Amino acid sequence: MYKSQTLQLSKAASRSVTHRASNRGVGNNKTYEEYTNLVLPTRSNSALSIKAQSDEVEHVLHRAIDICISKLFFKTAFSLLRDKKRDNRSALIQAARDCGDREIEQRLKDDKRYAMWMATVPNARANVLKTRMMNAATRSVVELYGLEISDVDACKARVAFLTSRTPEYPFIFPEDPQSGKLLVDKPFLHPLIIRVLSHSQTLSEAVQRLLPEFSPMKGSEPEIPSSLLALASSAVGAYCALMEWENGTRSSMTFNKKLAASVYQDNLATLSKLAEDTKTASSYHPLMRKIFSLAYNEPGNICLQRPRTVNARMSATIVAINLD
Repeated sequence: MYKSQTLQLSKAASRSVTHRASNRGVGNNKTYEEYTNLVLPTRSNSALSIKAQSDEVEHVLHRAIDICISKLFFKTAFSLLRDKKRDNRSALIQAARDCGDREIEQRLKDDKRYAMWMATVPNARANVLKTRMMNAATRSVVELYGLEISDVDACKARVAFLTSRTPEYPFIFPEDPQSGKLLVDKPFLHPLIIRVLSHSQTLSEAVQRLLPEFSPMKGSEPEIPSSLLALASSAVGAYCALMEWENGTRSSMTFNKKLAASVYQDNLATLSKLAEDTKTASSYHPLMRKIFSLAYNEPGNICLQRPRTVNARMSATIVAINLD
């Protein structure tokens, strides 16, 4: 019913499942139906294996994954730890309700430890989705920016130049092929952003499952949501992928770092300004529709938080939006 066909856990993780949790809730004397029990991994730092669970639990987990990914797409890609725990539990309860399973819903409400174990699944899937987007960017950044990875000094110098340009985050703008100047009237139309959105199969499959949510109104054309666009365009789209090469050789960067969250928040603030500013507001929704179309309708395409910046660092640069 709500099964996802993507992001399968490794065979090693599946083999680690060896025992079944008790059907008695922690901290209460309630007893629950046998099918609600969880098959736990032997390693305490591992997520549950979906395939090891009962069909009913599996359906709830798949639905919870989509609810959490929808939040990442449409609300925020970064949450404080306390908020993430609360939101994951709420997503699981909503998923159980959507699946019509009152027994699992009640157990999630009664038993924090039970909810904590189940929450490892949607949390892990959201992290995998971010990582796959990062990998899509990393595969493209060398070619797109002409990094000479065989020459450490040249690569280092090229990255230093690219990351020092004005505005501070120039990677939302494409470049003029002749002059090399940034086309500041084409915000968020950088080819690497489109490539990240379209070339991560995990992301594309999630978009396909949640496609109706991408239309602001019934019957309207789908638009890329601001949270997903900010995520692709800053944290994984260009800046962090490029910064992997700042020392001239590739170093692995963990996605959930202060840098990623900071650039994400600035890009989100810029999008908010574009939607509100009288100079660009009329072009905002056509822009979001265009980006969605470029990413998912073109032939060959696969279908530490800080406060949001009040004055977006890039929005002042954009006085018009060119959709041609």
